[in-house]
Amino acid sequence: MVIDMSNRFLSSDHRVRVHLGIKKAQVMVIDRISLDDSAPVSVNVQELTASSATCRRGGTRSGR
Repeated sequence: MVIDMSNRFLSSDHRVRVHLGIKKAQVMVIDRISLDDSAPVSVNVQELTASSATCRRGGTRSGR
């Protein structure tokens, strides 16, 4: 997930709080947060529709 934070800070304090918005009984793992302050580049966004999906308990994939 990419979030554009440009022009969001009203002061020189650039601290960010990450709130997952989930219940205490649920578990969500964040393994990395990266900040990039390099010059912006143009991007092309292409939306794809799924032709099929298989949902399994706990999000596990077959073969694991």
